[in-house]
Amino acid sequence: MIFAKKKSIEDIIIEILLQDPYQTGPQLINQVNTERGEVTQKQSVYTALGSLLKEEIVVKTGGQYFISKLWRQQIYNILTPLVETNKDPIFDLHEGESITYRFPSLLSCDTYWAHIFKVLTEWLPKNENIFVWNPHEWFVIGRSNEENEIFTTFKREGIRALYSIKGNMELDKLFKKEFSSKYLRININDQTFQKENYYVNVFSDFIIEVFLDNDLAIKIEKFYKKYNTVTPSRIQIFENMINDKYPVRMKLSRKKKKAERLKKLLSKNFYLN
Repeated sequence: MIFAKKKSIEDIIIEILLQDPYQTGPQLINQVNTERGEVTQKQSVYTALGSLLKEEIVVKTGGQYFISKLWRQQIYNILTPLVETNKDPIFDLHEGESITYRFPSLLSCDTYWAHIFKVLTEWLPKNENIFVWNPHEWFVIGRSNEENEIFTTFKREGIRALYSIKGNMELDKLFKKEFSSKYLRININDQTFQKENYYVNVFSDFIIEVFLDNDLAIKIEKFYKKYNTVTPSRIQIFENMINDKYPVRMKLSRKKKKAERLKKLLSKNFYLN
C-alpha cells in the first residue's frame, strides 16, 4: 500500500516519482536501494516498473519514467498533498524547437499522449481553444476511460475543445451525437488533411503531432468501415489492434507561426463567439 510502513518496490517507485519525476531506470534502482537500505536486484526494479507501466500508473518516454497525470488526477483525494510540477519536457522547448519520441505500439504512445494532452489542457489559458484533428476519434472506443477523463477536464477547467474528424462513417456520427457539448464541439467529414495516419493537437503555440504506421492506420480505417455500432466484443477487437507492435512516432513542437496556421485551418467549420 502506498505510504504504508512496509512498502513494496512499486510503492517506493511511485513515491519517488511523485516527488521527483523523470528518473531513468538506473536512477530509480539507486533510489530504491537507498529507501530500502539494502541492495535490490536490478531485475526486481524493472519487473516492478513493467507492472506499473502495464497499469498505466507510470509512463516511460525518452528513457525516463514519471507518474501519469491521468492516474494522479484519479487518485488525487487519496494521495494529497501531491507535488505539482511543470517539469515536463514540453515546457523545456523554446520557440522553434521540437522533440520526437518513438513508441513500439499505439497503446504505449497513447499512454504518454493522454498524459501530455492533460498537462497542456490544464496549462492552457482559459480564453484559448484546444484544436484537434483526427482521422477518427477511436479513443472513445479503445481508450474510453482515459478519453472520458480528458473530456471531464474540459468542463472542469472551463476550456473549449474543437474536434475536427476526417471520417463521416456511422461511428464518427455516433461520436458527434453522443459527445457534443458546450465544451466539446465536433465537426466530422473534415478534409483539412488527407492522411489516415496523421493526428494533430494544438494548444496555444504547442503542437502534438502523431504519425501511425500505415498498416495500422489501414486497419483502423477498415474497422470504421466494417462496424456501425460498438459492442464489448468489438471493443476487444480494437483494443487488441492498438496493442499490436506497430511503431508510432510523436513530435512535440513549440512553433507559434505553425500553430497559428493550424488553428486558422481547423477553426473554419466552427462558429467562435
